[in-house]
Amino acid sequence: MSRTLILLPHPLSETTDGFVAVTRHGTRLSVSQATSARGLPDSGGEVSERIGLVPAQALSWHRVRLPKGTLSRGGAQSMHVRAVLQGLLEEYLLQEPQVVHFALQPGATDAQPIWVAACDRAWLRRCLQSLELAGKPVHRLIPVAEPEPESVLRVGAVSQLMLTGRPGSPVLVVGCESGLAAFPLMDHDPLQALPESVRQAAKSGVVLLADEALAEGARAWWTGQIKPVEQARRLYKRRQSEWDLAQFEFQLAGGAGARASWFDRLQDLWTAPAWRMARLGLLALLVVQLLALPAWAWREKRLLAQRESALRAEATRVFPQLTVVLDAPAQAARELARLRRNSTALSPQDFEATLAAVVSASEGFDVAWRPQEMLFASDGLQLRAASLSPAEARAWQRRLEVLGYAATEQDGLWRVRFRGRGEAPAEVSP
Repeated sequence: MSRTLILLPHPLSETTDGFVAVTRHGTRLSVSQATSARGLPDSGGEVSERIGLVPAQALSWHRVRLPKGTLSRGGAQSMHVRAVLQGLLEEYLLQEPQVVHFALQPGATDAQPIWVAACDRAWLRRCLQSLELAGKPVHRLIPVAEPEPESVLRVGAVSQLMLTGRPGSPVLVVGCESGLAAFPLMDHDPLQALPESVRQAAKSGVVLLADEALAEGARAWWTGQIKPVEQARRLYKRRQSEWDLAQFEFQLAGGAGARASWFDRLQDLWTAPAWRMARLGLLALLVVQLLALPAWAWREKRLLAQRESALRAEATRVFPQLTVVLDAPAQAARELARLRRNSTALSPQDFEATLAAVVSASEGFDVAWRPQEMLFASDGLQLRAASLSPAEARAWQRRLEVLGYAATEQDGLWRVRFRGRGEAPAEVSP
């Protein structure tokens, strides 16, 4: 899957400059140029999104405030909105409004001023038709440069500077509070033909972003800081723009880009230099987990084996007749029960021992202990007897606890069982 951005030719030089395509295959960017759309190479696979880039020289930018209710009449892409724009911008355009294409900024509203981009409609139609006839239709149209957010704009100050174009015909894109403007540079003294605000920006240290092919030549006349940028990466980064100039009669089908946006963002996280430390941290965390989990599992398995070995050794020590130990606790319990059956000693869990404990705990009560029902089972002695007062019941339970037995009562039926070593005492009934 690949993503392609196609830079449209300048309206006044489309026969010489031609198209520039930046294609991404995985993490690699490739750049190709052609005088016509048919000369652009194929992507070599499925294209997730094809974006058209409108050069800065082809656009003019205007700040307008739409009348109240303009966008509510038929939507933002209605012909009514276009007619309103023609009336508002008629005095600011170099062409007749009928031959100009307009595009509103993303999230446009009539509650505050908005940016409107304008370009030659016939030129844009020729570019899009040539791409479509060549089998390379675009899904979106975005500008190569766009105005800065209003929060960073200052009156009379330059907000961004970008040097682009070809070595023989460089263009300086200037951003300020009135939008963007593109100035073709002269050979002898470029700064003299530029506005005063640009010359002041050179003295005040505003960074000039320059394509690598133009950065060296710019050092001869630009006195401020110059930051060279790779043209392919600069153009490819523009895909993140929220602008879409394909509005009104130029609306395009951009579903492919919407489907691929998350995939593209994941690719950015995997390849962008800004996320390099985060990727290294994640990789280190995964490596630690992959190494630590097997080590922890091996340690737990080793401790379990040691405990099982100790249980088997203890079982064979106490019961020498056990030659093969598979389940030490169960086998030891069976051997202990067998020894008790063969001996005359009573177990605390036997009926006689449990009944003796009940009789011993019942001594001294005013009410004689006369069981009406008595049942002995594996879970203890169950008996139903004369009712005891709450104080007597608590005292009786405490006496049994001292002897190692627990007594619980439900619906007049008492159950007495040997608590055994390690078990919590039974709760005392009120």
